[in-house]
Amino acid sequence: MTTEERVEALERELAELKAGLSVASEIRANRFIVADENGEVRAALAMTKDGSGLSLQDENGKIRAVVVVTKDGSGLGLQDENGKASVWLHAYKDGPMLRLWDENGKVRSELNLEKDGPMLRLSDEEGKPRAGLGMFEKGPVLSLWDENGEVRATVAVTEDGPYLTLTDENGEVRATLDVDEEGSGLRLMNENGEVRAGLGVIEEGPGLVLMDETGQIRARLRVIKDRSGLRLMDENGKVIWQAP
Repeated sequence: MTTEERVEALERELAELKAGLSVASEIRANRFIVADENGEVRAALAMTKDGSGLSLQDENGKIRAVVVVTKDGSGLGLQDENGKASVWLHAYKDGPMLRLWDENGKVRSELNLEKDGPMLRLSDEEGKPRAGLGMFEKGPVLSLWDENGEVRATVAVTEDGPYLTLTDENGEVRATLDVDEEGSGLRLMNENGEVRAGLGVIEEGPGLVLMDETGQIRARLRVIKDRSGLRLMDENGKVIWQAP
């Protein structure tokens, strides 16, 4: 049967129904089922103790789309040809959320709107979060995680200016880079998070400092306008050599 023939047959059936039946102003039921010409269920609208739901199925009986409304909120779900979740859009009390799954059933992307601001998370093939981008009251923040779930890099922009933080596998900050109204600065730390080197550029000029394990400056190199200078200090901070 062609599409045109099916449409004509459907129109005849509708005409016969209209001729033999009166139009009801209201129909009530707990469940509605829509089947195709082979008797296969293709759509279902039902009411349960948890709420209402609509499901749409393909010719193989796999649910491909779901719309639900419960006391916790509403949701729209799209599933692949195997019946596995691919896309879910929720509207909860705490805010809306969008999730994307891969073919292995792992959540790979999640976008939600929390009371603090929107947040986007990207996950690897194991479903572990590896990147997150958020917009908060103080500004945007980008975080990158390693395979163990440790934050290894953070980029943020606040009212004071942008900054970058790099962390080792133990969670210790090992490097920071920031820019503010006074200038820019790079700090390098040891495995204990102690600053051992600093490089900065301010209005007067660039400067480099090297510190020992106690935090004492042992070397300083500066370039100020028309002159430069290098100083070496002992463990007490006393200058032992300088040029000029």
